[in-house]
Amino acid sequence: MKRILQLLATITLTVGLMIGAAAGAQAATGTTTTTGAATRGLTSFGLDCGHWYNATCNLYFSRSLTRKLAKLPSIGRSSLGECNKLSDWKAKAACFGLVVVARSVQKTVKTAARTNRCLKIRFQKAAPAVIVGWWPSGSARYCKN
Repeated sequence: MKRILQLLATITLTVGLMIGAAAGAQAATGTTTTTGAATRGLTSFGLDCGHWYNATCNLYFSRSLTRKLAKLPSIGRSSLGECNKLSDWKAKAACFGLVVVARSVQKTVKTAARTNRCLKIRFQKAAPAVIVGWWPSGSARYCKN
């Protein structure tokens, strides 16, 4: 369970940082697309905003960061066993949901690393930031080494 929460916390924190970086870049340049987050010191990421009527952004993890994430221990069936130990049905349902999402993200990360691509996460820009989806990407412009 701890690994699941660490993975989701890392992704949530990263998306939160990128929302701030995107807002700062847009305010400074007046544009809706930025070619990366290097201006904020976040060189392991690429950011592309302005999709779906300027409501979403794409966050690209670098290939090297994607490979590092792929080396994290797998989230297995034992995590589901940890959820079963919870007595409150609402907590148990939330735990199962987290396990499913975490396993899906981890599978995507491993696929991206195996095919030398990067993890791409699409999120809505407005608060609260909602992750719309994730998949491997080979974008030459935003998926850096």
